[in-house]
Amino acid sequence: MRRLVPTLVMSLALAVPAAAQQSHPDFSGDWTLDAAHSELPPMGAPPSMTMHVAQTDKALTMQRAVQSEQMGNSNNTMTFALDTSTSKNSMSSQGMTLEMNSKTSWASDTLVVTTTADAGGQTISQTDRWAFSPDKKLLVIATEFSVAGQSASYKLAFAKK
Repeated sequence: MRRLVPTLVMSLALAVPAAAQQSHPDFSGDWTLDAAHSELPPMGAPPSMTMHVAQTDKALTMQRAVQSEQMGNSNNTMTFALDTSTSKNSMSSQGMTLEMNSKTSWASDTLVVTTTADAGGQTISQTDRWAFSPDKKLLVIATEFSVAGQSASYKLAFAKK
């Protein structure tokens, strides 16, 4: 009994750090917009949006293709460091390029990407929250953004191909 107590205490001490290390969800895969499960942005959703996501322990890379008669077609690739350092990306659409700075953090099983950019002297702030739906069938990206004193929010749901 005297040997059992120290052994149990040591086993428990070693188990706690392992349990405290939470693994985060892996959003890797090919995804397509599911408008029926989305809360669309004020300007509406494009008729077609697909994403290829590759995630490692250090970074998440998203290749997004949007086809829209109203907003034009665009293909963008963005990479976000998952270590809280600043990631620099640019996005081009309709002949305009936007330089962006992003930082990530985890809130439980949700990846939070906070992005700022300057568009003609106006600061754009955007926060994206990446999470799986409760049934794990959809990737849901909840977005809040503000520019020039205006703000909006929406959720886009993506089904895995």
